[in-house]
Amino acid sequence: MKHDSQLVLSKQIEVLMPAYDEAGVLASHRIEADSNDIISYEPSQIVDLNLRLAGSSLRGARDSAELILRSRNKAPLILSRKHGVCLMPFAWCGFPDRGYVNERQVDDYEPNGRRSTTVYMKSGNSIDVPCSIYVFDNSINRAQRLCGWLADRDERICREPKLPVQTFHIGKGAGLNFALLGDAKRRKKEVVKLK
Repeated sequence: MKHDSQLVLSKQIEVLMPAYDEAGVLASHRIEADSNDIISYEPSQIVDLNLRLAGSSLRGARDSAELILRSRNKAPLILSRKHGVCLMPFAWCGFPDRGYVNERQVDDYEPNGRRSTTVYMKSGNSIDVPCSIYVFDNSINRAQRLCGWLADRDERICREPKLPVQTFHIGKGAGLNFALLGDAKRRKKEVVKLK
């Protein structure tokens, strides 16, 4: 698949679901807050392309979510943390590929029969997703947990340093390894053990 700016998913993406084009080939129906169109690629291919453009891949995003959530079941995908795009995968009946719903665009949802959920988007659009209300609610909770965990991780990465109470000098020891050679402020350098 070649890069095409028309395939880039915006933060307005609400649903990316499988569909068949006029020729009967599997394609994607992209629904955004203000538009909808048919794209001649499968939903997973489009999501994979967008993740690759951001330096990841579909497999890498799934592995990351599975590692954090400790569950392989319908792991959500973070397409862009900066723009708040978190896609929840759902099996679409009658199609070999999954569809995706952007968790950040969901306003409300309610059951529509035993195996269908009507999802109301913040833009006013609504769509019937082929899963029970229980499955959809679990997917929303998983996506929020994943986003929360990543936000906490970002805070730990960007934390302010504490005032140093001791400084160290790390240098070449007697063997091949580097070792702690003592206080960086002292002139005499000697190998000391960390406490």
